[in-house]
Amino acid sequence: MPDSSALINQDAGSRSLDEPSLHDALQLILADESLAPARKSQWCCSLRRIPQFLSRDPRLVPARMGALKIALGTLHHANLGISNKCLQNHRSNLKAALNHARGLHGVAARNRPLSPAWAELMEKLQHKRLRCGLSRFTRFCSDKGISPESVSGETVEACVLHTIETSFTKRPNELRRQIPRSWNKARELIPDWPAITLSVPDFRRPVGKRLEDFQPGFAEDVERYLSWLGGEVILDKPERDFDCEQSTIGTRRREIVAAANAALESGIEATALQSLADLTAPDTVRRVLDVYLDRKNGQAVTFTIELAGKLAAISKSWCGRSGEELEKVQRYAERLARQRKSGLTDKNLAVIRQIKQPQVRRRLLDAPARMMARADREIDALHKAAVTAQIAVAIQILIVAPIRVGNLASLHLETNLMRPGGPEGPIHLVIPDYEVKNGVPLEFPLPLEVSRMIDRYITQFRHRLKGSNGPWLFPGEDGGHKAQRTLSEQITGRIWGEVGIEATPHQFRHIAAAIILEAQPGNYELVRRVLGHRRTQTSMNSYVGLESLDAARLFGELVLGREGAEE
Repeated sequence: MPDSSALINQDAGSRSLDEPSLHDALQLILADESLAPARKSQWCCSLRRIPQFLSRDPRLVPARMGALKIALGTLHHANLGISNKCLQNHRSNLKAALNHARGLHGVAARNRPLSPAWAELMEKLQHKRLRCGLSRFTRFCSDKGISPESVSGETVEACVLHTIETSFTKRPNELRRQIPRSWNKARELIPDWPAITLSVPDFRRPVGKRLEDFQPGFAEDVERYLSWLGGEVILDKPERDFDCEQSTIGTRRREIVAAANAALESGIEATALQSLADLTAPDTVRRVLDVYLDRKNGQAVTFTIELAGKLAAISKSWCGRSGEELEKVQRYAERLARQRKSGLTDKNLAVIRQIKQPQVRRRLLDAPARMMARADREIDALHKAAVTAQIAVAIQILIVAPIRVGNLASLHLETNLMRPGGPEGPIHLVIPDYEVKNGVPLEFPLPLEVSRMIDRYITQFRHRLKGSNGPWLFPGEDGGHKAQRTLSEQITGRIWGEVGIEATPHQFRHIAAAIILEAQPGNYELVRRVLGHRRTQTSMNSYVGLESLDAARLFGELVLGREGAEE
């Protein structure tokens, strides 16, 4: 009987599909003499090109559109160096070729009967939902020669890995839960089902107590602290330099509750937490941080590092600690801070690498103008055109004024958009300190062409949107401004459609830093001013790695240039 663990460890390069692949379909169509030469040429071209686009061996790509649906959705014509029409033609040819090949000899291999043992078992299972939940798994086991009595957790994992490789699934953990759940439910319903219980993994974060579930004194002290952050004057506490935004206060509330739950997880009794002073005591802070370090196998992730610093700040500013006790808490924060990785995350660096490609950057910079031109053409879909123009303006603002998405969504026509040079002059984007997350005021004199685009949006498109009678540049349906999450998702989706990269509104700040440092290496002060950081060191810590990319590129150019000169 096949060993499931061996299937997991099997080298991917030596695996073969248990169903026809794109390579098989290509060979069948090449051998089909009934096809017209032109059609055969088109289909075979697409059968070769699609695996190339996906960077996959055609022998490991199933000849099924269902298996390719997710993968095809990740392809963007601009990134492939072809037109959108060309990509659509390849997809259409692929579908037609696979439909044709389905009727040819050998392509029905995936639909061959299940092994007798699995066929008998599935015949007893009449519940449609469970049959769907187990169909992939039973097919895998049957093809691999694994009997129902030999099923285990390793078999499930082998099936999931096979699915990842052949179907491009984006959510393998859902499959890791679906198969055991369906199997265990079938065991409950079918008397003759194999007496095997599969473990259902739980990938969810544990849900702890809410703030109101803790001791009344603790919850009250937390609420007073949060009010103080928001600007309320509390006589026995020091005066703050600036007030926090509501989003920051909400984040701080969640962090405190998370730390309190970690304290309970470490063995501290809930009754021992009567105030923030109890939570930020040196021994408690140490136990809270140990819980988070243990969850990550001793690795200090960003959340743990920042939590340590915030607990130390609360201990000093709110609880009034000093001396040896405060030094202990600060020492914990400093030790973890030394483990902080400087620079951008891999996800952000991936976006920067794309933006550094001239053709990608050009597509991004031209995207708002293309979208506005499309809005002009959508004369029969007034609301759709207005939304297109709205997102075009939002993207254009982010390109020239990389503000935080919260400030972008809440731009006020009267208080944030100023015209110091009169109605014909350029717009100044002015965001006062009390509207900015870190209390640093921002002002961006927008280029005249950008100002004209905003004017055009306001006069020609904005009135078609619900809530346009309000004072917001990007109105929401309820009379307020558009929700931050909605605007963010719309921007991200449009950038993918127009440019072919997955970039969030916040990543425009990283893009801005990359452009500045590419043009003026080492000018972190300019980065600080444009992004509105309080300290230059913050800018350096965040973007120190960007110059390495440009330095390596320059070195390559220098080396190649010298070699060329010597020849």
